[in-house]
This record gives sequence, C-alpha cells and structure tokens, in this order.
Amino acid sequence: MKKSILIITLFALNHLHAQLPSRPKAFFGLQAGYSLDAAPQAIGSSNSGTLRSLVTGSFGNGMTIGANAGIMLTKSFGAELGLSYLHGSSISIPTTNGNTDLQSQFIQAKPSIILMADLLKIKPYAKFGMNIAKGNIKGKSNITSGSNISYQESELSGGLAIGFQSSLGIQLPIGPKLAAFGELNYQLMSYAPSEGKITKATTNGIDNLSSMTTRDINTVFVESYDTSVSSSSTEPRKQLKQYYNMNSVGLNVGMKIIF
Repeated sequence: MKKSILIITLFALNHLHAQLPSRPKAFFGLQAGYSLDAAPQAIGSSNSGTLRSLVTGSFGNGMTIGANAGIMLTKSFGAELGLSYLHGSSISIPTTNGNTDLQSQFIQAKPSIILMADLLKIKPYAKFGMNIAKGNIKGKSNITSGSNISYQESELSGGLAIGFQSSLGIQLPIGPKLAAFGELNYQLMSYAPSEGKITKATTNGIDNLSSMTTRDINTVFVESYDTSVSSSSTEPRKQLKQYYNMNSVGLNVGMKIIF
C-alpha cells in the first residue's frame, strides 16, 4: 500500500514538473480591436414627423487600443493585466427639430487569469477576469426652433464601471521571443455616472452658459432623494441614478514579446 502511494506521488510530482517551464515567462503585448453591441439597451427614442422609433445601443461599442503585461507561471496557467482605451462609436438620436449624439470614452483595466493549451506551435487559450473602467459619456445636441439654432455640449462622469470580461484566442509564435495573437472577447458591464454637467450652451452662436445657474448646469445622480426638499439655484439638481449598457463582443489582434 505504501509502495503504491509512493509511486502515485512520484508520478504526480513528475507530471507537475513537466508542466513547469524552466522559469516563469513574463510577456508584454500591444493590441488593437473593435467591439460591437452585445445585448443592446434602449437609450432613447427618435422623432421624425409622425414616426416614433426606439434607439438602442451599447456604450461599449467602438475601437480599442491597449497594452497587456503578464506572466505564465506554468505552460498552461498564467495571469495578466491589460490596460486599454475605448473610443466609443457615436450613438445618434434624431428628433423632429434636431439631433443628439452620444459617445463614450473610457480607460479600462482588465486583470485576467489565463488558461493555455500547449499544442505544438499554435497555442489556443482562454482568459477571464474583471473589467474596471473610468471615463465619461459626452453628448452634443442641435435644436432648431424657428430662426433660432441652439447648441449644447454635456458630459456624464464620475464613478466606476465594473464588470466581467472573457476571451478565446490563439497565439502563434513568429520568432524566438515574439508571437502574434488574435482573440474574440466578450464584455458584460454597465456604467452609472455620479454627475452630469453642461459644458457649452449657445443660441445662434451666442453664449448662454454664463447666464445659467448651478442648478441648470450641474446634476448629481443619487439612489434616492426627497422631492419635498427644495434646492436653491446655487446647488446642483438631483436625479435618480441611471445605468448605461456597456456590453460588447469584439475582436482584438496584436503582438507579444516573451521574455
């Protein structure tokens, strides 16, 4: 019995040793990609004459560029931290007398666990982890009323977007310490800004912002508030917090240096 346990133990240790690289291998990579809507959310409604239409989308839709660094502790297991910039695609909401365009911009940090299959040269892998993002959603509105043209720029900001991300990819070595990779990724996340602000307001090119009150310009988003409590024009208005969809599915390609 003791001999059998010893044989099994030696076999397990030998298998574990075979999985270990000569040393942990660190890597650094650069990547770029594009993401599309996944499970889009209703963002607003468009008005065109007598026609009313629902406008849907995701603020995770757009172009991304980034870098990642990590370490493979064994041939099949590693960890990675990715940093990327999302330049969201514009979402347009037309109205009878104007148009509103919304666009997101976020810096994203993505800590991930890596599971890789070491199959000769081609190495398929899976990654999964969190996505922590900070940024804003900017809006631009044009409204025509008679001979007057009103223009306004606004920004929703504050707070963090926290969600889940995962990827399936293939890594292909193209040199002793250089590899190319491509991956299909999925992101499940939403963003609830903590504040909003009008940054520009004009009518026929004449500034209106200087004559607006703090209440007109600034908004704070809260979980609840008492409507019986009045606020002065020197205080930001309060509105209930709203969650914006950032779900996406996309494709990334890049290059990686293995140390």
